[in-house]
Amino acid sequence: MSTRRRDFVVFADDWGRHPSSCQHLFARIAREHRVLWVNTIGTRKPTLSAADLARGLEKAREWATKGRENGAARRSDQGGEGERRESAVEVIAPLMTPFDHWGAFRSLNAGLLRRAVRKALDERGFARPILVTTIPNAWGVVGEIDERASIYYCVDDFAEWPGADRESMQAMEAKLLRRVDLVIATSAALVEDKRRTHARVQHLPHGVDWPRFQRTDEPPPAAIAEKPRPRIGYVGLTDERLDVALIEDVARAMPEASFLFVGPRQLAKGPLDEMPNIHFIPPVPYERVPSVLRALDAAILPYRAEGRLAERLSPLKALEILAAGVPLIATPLPELVRLGRGVRIARSAEEVRGALRSAIDVEDEASRNARAQSVREESWESRASHFLELIEQARTRSPKRPAEPRSEAPRSEAPRSEAPLRVTTLTPEDEAAWDELVEASPEGSLYHRSGWARVIRNAFDQKPLYQVAKAGEAIEGVLPLIAFRNPLFGRYLVSMPYLNRGGIVARTERARKALLAKARSLLESTHSKFCELRHESPIDPTLPARTDKVSMDLDVTEGAEALWKAIGPKVRNLIRKAQKAGLTTREADLRDLPAFYEIFAENMRDLGTPVYTQAFFQETLREFPEETRLTLVEEEEGTPVAGGICLTQGDRTEMHWAAASRRALPRSPNMLLYWEAIENAAKTGLQTFCFGRATEGSGPHRFKKQWGAKPTRLQWEYLLAPGATQPAMNPENPKFALAIKAWKKLPVAITKVLGPPIVRHIP
Repeated sequence: MSTRRRDFVVFADDWGRHPSSCQHLFARIAREHRVLWVNTIGTRKPTLSAADLARGLEKAREWATKGRENGAARRSDQGGEGERRESAVEVIAPLMTPFDHWGAFRSLNAGLLRRAVRKALDERGFARPILVTTIPNAWGVVGEIDERASIYYCVDDFAEWPGADRESMQAMEAKLLRRVDLVIATSAALVEDKRRTHARVQHLPHGVDWPRFQRTDEPPPAAIAEKPRPRIGYVGLTDERLDVALIEDVARAMPEASFLFVGPRQLAKGPLDEMPNIHFIPPVPYERVPSVLRALDAAILPYRAEGRLAERLSPLKALEILAAGVPLIATPLPELVRLGRGVRIARSAEEVRGALRSAIDVEDEASRNARAQSVREESWESRASHFLELIEQARTRSPKRPAEPRSEAPRSEAPRSEAPLRVTTLTPEDEAAWDELVEASPEGSLYHRSGWARVIRNAFDQKPLYQVAKAGEAIEGVLPLIAFRNPLFGRYLVSMPYLNRGGIVARTERARKALLAKARSLLESTHSKFCELRHESPIDPTLPARTDKVSMDLDVTEGAEALWKAIGPKVRNLIRKAQKAGLTTREADLRDLPAFYEIFAENMRDLGTPVYTQAFFQETLREFPEETRLTLVEEEEGTPVAGGICLTQGDRTEMHWAAASRRALPRSPNMLLYWEAIENAAKTGLQTFCFGRATEGSGPHRFKKQWGAKPTRLQWEYLLAPGATQPAMNPENPKFALAIKAWKKLPVAITKVLGPPIVRHIP
């Protein structure tokens, strides 16, 4: 996992009752972090139906039992990646009324929940937990338990669920959105929806326990095995979201097939019950679901495809069906259309029938294996790691705001002018306002500052296309952009080249959309193949993205002494080795830049990479004198053998460029260089030391990880021209292997001449 040990308190569906996405995530997170899981009431308005009365009795028994047990720990065995690792989740079930649709009872429930959770946290010694909720009902606890951060993990549009009280759900969610620090949503439509009322919304799709669905040795339940083939199945909650008319039409036209609906049922009896080839089978334990799926000839997800709920629905079972290798036919829910990868989309009963018959007639083991392999990387382990990264990122980028007055005024996005929005090219008169917006925004970084336009134009002779979204004279958003014309790759746009971050920074959603539209327009008008937006967090989940790069960050708030103890004996010994060899560090300036450049050029040659022009570093130091820090490592006689340039903004500093002379490597000058930079960051009151970006699993990634740095996944998003594909301009591309090998053999002096004209075209 990607963070230090934390305490979590989670408000969600009853633990262990159904395998929800939140339960999958926290079964993994609980392996390394303490988790207090709070079972809460449902989101539907209760009725006098037999099902609701039975559920009410079940909750009453749980409240009584949990009250006596005081939330005894439950053990979860939801492993992954081929192993089963036990994780402890402590579960409590506070007493709450089932009448959240009445305002007085909402307030009562909020008070009951607050008192129960505070008591449980005190008893367990949870210190400043991270609060996560998947349901709006927990609005009254946010900001009341001294939490480090609060997250709304939004998995559905509960106000649109069958049986839900829309007004009460919307009221509670509005209160929740005004209070939480971060929203993490599971579908692109939910992301878009929540961004209308919250400034920090991230996308995290569902995952899958892939190894679990590869098991082939377990027979299906008898209720499945006894049904004649071909078997067509749906696994999940059967309710009003399903298209009953479509199901009836398909089943009537395929009397030879058995249609199995496996799982809890909330759908009223009707025409489906009268059909001899439709069978409703009670829920099976989650561990039996793989055997159910593998007994099917095809699976269906026959949801109603129209309406607000359908737009936001992201069925958890889709990836599980594909992981089991089963052909999947689905109605055109937007999330399933985006998923692609083996999902056959059918828009009518006739198309469903055709797709099912095709799947039954031509399916073979090779097709099943290919389908399973297509989702192998979508593991819950990776989703849990990314979930923690998003939380840490929110905490480090956006300090915890004080508790807000409990007024009902909407928080939504930053205030905006009523004037119409226009997007124009940056002028010198707007540079100060541009930089003010960047510095005030959680998404802003030093790399978004207006001065980089001068640096890149002067050093590389590249054309800046810096875009400003303005309402009247007020700036609502910015997009730094550089236009390239590469002899090998053609024309393209990048934000920001030669740097680790870039992309859109906006105070309002309309500015974000306007700048993205402007980028698309520039893509067309400049005849470019692609526009690369180097975001740290995605702004549009529908865009293709490169996610193999991570930023390696180290929290330095505990001070230099604690960091020295934490880095471990191996790293400490290498630092001492450099010190015993007589190496020392010195803060340098522009006059020392040629010495640094000599070391840097040699290092880049050894890596097989063309070197930047020295003018790039010179322009950077001149443009940002207060934000840059050049450090040299020198031998006793004063000869530099290593050097690095750190860039600082706010409470964060990053070692963006570093190099060490090959002849000095046995004395570990690079280790001394990094330690001095880390120590300086801690002593000067900064919060984060960034080692720069790295590809996961690479040598640089392992080097940075050994210091205790944690990854924050970068999201480089792409706008593509018609017919264009996502670029692969990186050293790992096999077609560059020969060129890299040849470059390593060149004299350094030659690479300093040939390198700059080449690298100016490589962002």
